[in-house]
Order: sequence, then structure tokens, then C-alpha cells
Amino acid sequence: MPETPERLAARLERLVLAQQREKRMPSISAAVLRDGELIWEEAVGAANVESGLEATPDTQYRIGSITKTFTAAAIMQLRDAGKLDLEDTLDRHVEGLRTRRRSAGCSRTPRACSARRTTMAG
Repeated sequence: MPETPERLAARLERLVLAQQREKRMPSISAAVLRDGELIWEEAVGAANVESGLEATPDTQYRIGSITKTFTAAAIMQLRDAGKLDLEDTLDRHVEGLRTRRRSAGCSRTPRACSARRTTMAG
């Protein structure tokens, strides 16, 4: 018997709750997109433990250094797709980009960004 959307949503909700408990996270948010369209979202736990504010799918979390991992993965996917080379200069792909340490001979390549050897300003 095929799984109904309602049963799948309930199963995903149980999975999110189980992960929150297992990983001992104050809250967790999850979403499923299909063809760029949001088809399911859930948030459980406390967005703010001190105040007891519950998490919602609209809760904005501080993400800290995790963006470095996402950026490196995206760079490698673009490289694998042939859309950039690790030795390309970033201004070839990001219009208006400049570095803060231009005079210091800072390497402005995807490879340097992945190794966190460069700084960028708007």
C-alpha cells in the first residue's frame, strides 16, 4: 500500500522529534522541497531555552561557522559540474567582489576560500 502524504508527514515529524531527542538539541527545523517548492516543514523544541519560546518553521537560527562547510561543498559541486576551476579568481564569478587585503597578495580563488586564506568585503 503506497504511503499517503499525511502518513509520510507524520513519519517525518516522528523522525525530526527522534533526532532532536537523540542529539539533545534544544530545537530542530526541517523541510522538504520538490522541484523548488516547499511541500513539508516542521520545527520542534525551544527556539529560546531561557524564555521557553517554541521553535517554528520561521525561526532564524545563528549558524556560526557551519557556512564554511556548505560553501566548500557548493564550490566542489560547481567544480565537478565544470562551472568553475579552483584556481579561477572569485571576481570572475561574483560581480563587484573586492578583497580587504588586496595589497597583501591575498589569493582570491575558490581554493583559497575553502582553505580560509582570504577575506572578502561587499
